[in-house]
Amino acid sequence: MLKIWHALSLGFLEVPCKAERLVNKASCLLFLWQTMFSGIPSDPAKRLDLVLQVICLALGALVFLSHPLWLSERNYPMAPLLSWIPAFSFPLDAVVAGVFIVLPFLILFSRSIRGLTIAYLLLYIVLIMQDQNRLQPYYVQLLAMLLVVSGVGLGRKVRELAGAKQGGLSSGQPAAQPATLPATLPAGQSTLKLHLLSIVLFGTYLWAGIHKINPYFQERFADFGAGYWIPVAEISLALGLLWPSTRRVAVVGLVCMHLGIAVALSPWFYGWNLIVIPWNLALGAINVLVFWPAKESALHWLRPQGTPLLQPLLILVFVLLPALNLVGRWDHYLSASLYSYKVPFAKIYLAPEHAANLPEHIEKYVFDDEQGLFVEVTYWAMGELQTAPYPEERVYEQVRAYLCNFSPGDSCMARLVYYW
Repeated sequence: MLKIWHALSLGFLEVPCKAERLVNKASCLLFLWQTMFSGIPSDPAKRLDLVLQVICLALGALVFLSHPLWLSERNYPMAPLLSWIPAFSFPLDAVVAGVFIVLPFLILFSRSIRGLTIAYLLLYIVLIMQDQNRLQPYYVQLLAMLLVVSGVGLGRKVRELAGAKQGGLSSGQPAAQPATLPATLPAGQSTLKLHLLSIVLFGTYLWAGIHKINPYFQERFADFGAGYWIPVAEISLALGLLWPSTRRVAVVGLVCMHLGIAVALSPWFYGWNLIVIPWNLALGAINVLVFWPAKESALHWLRPQGTPLLQPLLILVFVLLPALNLVGRWDHYLSASLYSYKVPFAKIYLAPEHAANLPEHIEKYVFDDEQGLFVEVTYWAMGELQTAPYPEERVYEQVRAYLCNFSPGDSCMARLVYYW
C-alpha cells in the first residue's frame, strides 16, 4: 500500500508548473488543487488561527441548526445519562441553549479562549448528562479539536516552554531557558497542537473506514461494488495521511469525499440529515489547514510531546477505544461509526388502542406494516430535533418507556424492534 501511495504522489506532485507541460487530466486536476491551496500559510500559528475560526463557526452553525436538541421542553423525550441530574425547566433551558449557541462565537472573538472553552466543555458535559442524544459525533470531534487549539490540557509549564521556544525561534534569538526545554518539544506550541489535531483526524477516518466493512453497508451500496471499495478507499486515505509523500493526495481525496457527502445530503439530492453538511465542509477545510503544508511524518504525532494528559487521552479516545465497538463494548457514535449502517435503528410497535392514545405531535410518526402499528424513532428524532437519535439500546429503551406513559391500560405492551 505504501508503494502504491508513493507512486501516486510522485506522479502527481512532479507536475511542471507551465500549463503546456501538463500531460494528462490527472495532472491538471492536481495542478488546480495546488493552485487553490497555494494561499495556505506555512506558519503553524496562522494555520491554527484559521482552524479555530472554522471550528467555532461550525459549532455555532451545528448548535443553531439543531436548537430543539438543547431544549428540555420539546416533542421528543430526553434520555438522561444520570437520572439524578435534573433537566433545565423553561425558560432556563432556552437561556442555556442560547448561551450554548453564542459561546463558540464569543470564543472566536475573545482573547481568553482557554477559559471560555473550559466553560463550554463543562456546560456540554452537563447537557449530555441530561440527554444522551446530545452526544453526537460532530459535537464530540469538534469540541475535542477546540480543546486542542485553545490549549486546554497542555499544562501551564508546557505552554510557557513551547511559547518561549517559539518566540525565540521567530525572533532569531535563543530561548530564555533553552536548557529546560524537553528534547521532544516541537518548534512551538502551534506545531504541537497541529500534531494533536492530526491524531484526532487520522483516528476518525481510520475507524470510519473499518466500521464500514460489514454486510449492512455492502448491501446498501451493492451497485458497482461500492460497499467494498468505499471502506478500502477511506482506510487508504487515512493511512495516506501518515507519510509526507502521500499526504497531499490523501488530503485531496478527503476534501472530495466531504464535498461529495455535503452535496449528496443537500436539498437538491437526498435532503436528509442536513445538519452534517456544515460538519463536512468544516472537516474539508480543517484537513487542508492541518495537513497540506505539513512535512513531518506521523512519528512526530505519537512521540511524547510534553503533554502528560492530552496526547494520551486523544490517542485513547480516537485511536484505541473505537476498537471496542467491534465487540459491542463502546458506543457507535464514539467510534466514528456514523453512516456505517451497522448502527441499530428502532421501531416501537404499539397496540391500536395505544397508538390512538398518542399525542398529536407523535401521531405523524406512526406507520404500519405487516406486524402492526409502530413509531419510527429515527424519523421522530429527525423531525423534532433535526438530528438522529443516539443509537444505543439503553437510549431506545428510554424512548419506549416514554411512550408507555400514553398506554391506556395499567400495563404497557410496547415492543421495541431493531433493524439495520
